[in-house]
Amino acid sequence: MRILLIYGVMNAGKTTACHLLFNDLKAIGATCSQCDGIDGRSFMQGDDFKALLMFRNKIVGIYSAGDGKDYVAAAIDFGLQNKCDYLVATVRKGIHYSASLNRRAPGDTCEWFELAKGNSPAEMTQYEAKIISSIIDNIK
Repeated sequence: MRILLIYGVMNAGKTTACHLLFNDLKAIGATCSQCDGIDGRSFMQGDDFKALLMFRNKIVGIYSAGDGKDYVAAAIDFGLQNKCDYLVATVRKGIHYSASLNRRAPGDTCEWFELAKGNSPAEMTQYEAKIISSIIDNIK
């Protein structure tokens, strides 16, 4: 599994980037087999969520949840349980995740995409678009 982590400070737009990625993948042909809110909540646009998509014959998991260590571990477990080829998850800057990241299977790779906090909604969208474009390019 390739783990693609969207990394940034609180309110940088990590969950927004995940929603944009989800919508963009669906718009270019991905099919969604699961989409739920986190912790028993129903899926709502803008909220934390987890999803499974089939894209280019690959299973892509998206897990955008609270940025604590437990959620990172849950994201990796979600990816492993669902046999994801790719897992996109959110990570808050300044929290130590090494123990959570050690949960990944031997041979799994981990890549970081830093989302800088923009000063305006337009800047934020520009940063998010860059991140999403990089992640889609990574799914081959």
